[in-house]
Parts: sequence; structure tokens; C-alpha cells
Amino acid sequence: MKTSIDPTTEIHPTAYVNPENVIIEKNVIIGPLSAVGINGLFTARDYIVTGKKHRKDLKGQLIIREKSDIGALNAIVLGSEENDQTIIDKNVLIGNCNSIGHDSFIGEETIVTVNTTILGHVVIGRKCRIGPGAIIRERIKVGDGAIISMGAVVTQDVEPGKRVTGNFAIDHDLFLTDLKEKISQEKS
Repeated sequence: MKTSIDPTTEIHPTAYVNPENVIIEKNVIIGPLSAVGINGLFTARDYIVTGKKHRKDLKGQLIIREKSDIGALNAIVLGSEENDQTIIDKNVLIGNCNSIGHDSFIGEETIVTVNTTILGHVVIGRKCRIGPGAIIRERIKVGDGAIISMGAVVTQDVEPGKRVTGNFAIDHDLFLTDLKEKISQEKS
């Protein structure tokens, strides 16, 4: 399938958009040096079988819905197989230097700040906030309205409306309680 880009989309001249399997709806902005619809990395299995390091040739789609803003230096991967899709929903704001893996879904009005890694098959709900430097492991679900704090490493699903913090990410209030206890123990 040929790439389809709405004429109202603004793509920086240094950005790369895959000529195959990308659909970009109206009023989308793609910033400098972003790579949209790229192939995935090789897997350990691929390397063992072929003995070569190569990018996996993905056959799925990438869909960026209307009024989304993709900042500079982002990498967004195509869906892995023919019927698979990576979807950036409406009004999503993606800051700079982020990586979004194959077959992921980022819900409407979500903000992904900077230096965030979202691995494959991740589902992020509506109106979520992903803090700087967060890492979300593959096959994780983040519920609507959830907040992932700066530097959090998310290895478990996040309930809607919850805020998680830390490495490994836990409920934010529990994290603060544990931190206060450790500080008071060190002082005594």
C-alpha cells in the first residue's frame, strides 16, 4: 500500500516518512529528523538463524490521526505483520527523542514528553501523560488518564487514573511513603 499523506500535514524537510504503509491524516505536524514508519530492529532469533544483523522488514501500517504533533528526532515503527497497525490517535503530542515500537496504540490527547521508550504491542489509553525518560515494556496496557512519572520503568499494566513512579514503577503515593521511611531511617 502506498503512503497517504493529507495535504494539510506539515512535514519538516529533514523528516523521513516511509513511502509504503503510512497513513497521515489532516493537520499533523512531523518535526525535524523524525523517522515515521520505519522497520523494526533485528531480533536475537533472526540473528541466530541468519547470522546477520538486519532490520526486520515489517509489513503492517502506521496511522497518525488528525491534529497530532510529532516533535524532533522521534522513531515510530510500522505494524509488524500485514494486518497489524501502530496507531497514534487524534490530538496526541509527542515531544522530542522518543521511540515508539511496532503494533502500539497511543490514545487520544495523550502527551509523550521526551526521551521515552515505548516498546512493541503497548496500549496507552486516552489523556495519559508519559514523563521524560520513561520506559514502557512490551505488551503493557496503560489505562485512560494514567500518569507515568519521569524516569519510570513500567513492567506491569497501569490502572486508569493511576500515577506510577520509580524503577520498577509502583503507585506514586506508595513510592513517596517508602522514600520518606527510608530517609527517616537514615537520619536516625
